[in-house]
Amino acid sequence: MTSYAMANENKMNREILYKFASPELNHWPTPKGGIYTLEATAYALLALVKAEAFEDAKPVVRWFNEQQKVGGGYGSTQATIMVYQAISEYWSSAKEPEYDLNVDILVPSRTLFEMYNFNRDNHYATRTSKIKAINQNVTVTARGSGEATVTMVSLYYALPKQKESDCQKYYLSVQLIPEKMDEDENIYKLRIEVLYKDKERDAAMSILDIGLLTGFTANQWRLEHLTWGGKGEETSDSGAVTQSDTSILRRRLTVVRLPKVTHPFSGDV
Repeated sequence: MTSYAMANENKMNREILYKFASPELNHWPTPKGGIYTLEATAYALLALVKAEAFEDAKPVVRWFNEQQKVGGGYGSTQATIMVYQAISEYWSSAKEPEYDLNVDILVPSRTLFEMYNFNRDNHYATRTSKIKAINQNVTVTARGSGEATVTMVSLYYALPKQKESDCQKYYLSVQLIPEKMDEDENIYKLRIEVLYKDKERDAAMSILDIGLLTGFTANQWRLEHLTWGGKGEETSDSGAVTQSDTSILRRRLTVVRLPKVTHPFSGDV
């Protein structure tokens, strides 16, 4: 960002700018990575374009082409806007050679080629095509001058992989424990164990928004039994405050409000 500001005043220092570039000199990585790297690289590209360093900018534009998400965009609105702005500045200012590229794609399930033409006016627009098959050989033929990136994505249904929670502040464990199983009904006890993983303090007001699967309903009597004189709140054994709402129960939902989540020992709900 600083180099872009300096470039607007014709004072950009190329040596300082490239001091923070990747070894390939095509992007500017940041400690946080991801969208932050995209934004930093976009500002670097804007600085290069402003300084009319178009040869240095070419590999940066090519790197951006490789980072685009399926369906367009770069992962966040802010990053996408910055990248589009930088690339549009490049293509409106760079003296690129004639750009006229024809790409033909043939898949086994079709008899005709899908033909695309890329030129200076439309080459950055994404084209998509869908086929109802995966793991098929695809023939791609390109003719002319210019560059295009072909991305193939296979979409299929699979069971999700079980993994630990990505939350770094809370530990949450949920168990559905059978209590009564017979022909008429099955009754389960929902046990929730929650821990705030801060070493110094408890968490303040926290809300557990619990949704039940279709076919399950909460035992309204037992929930009301937890309330304090029907006012909707009572301190449980773990020191939590539980609150229920009849209209919420009809939608098979229960909201539990905890005045605090303890540390370093977990509490049960």
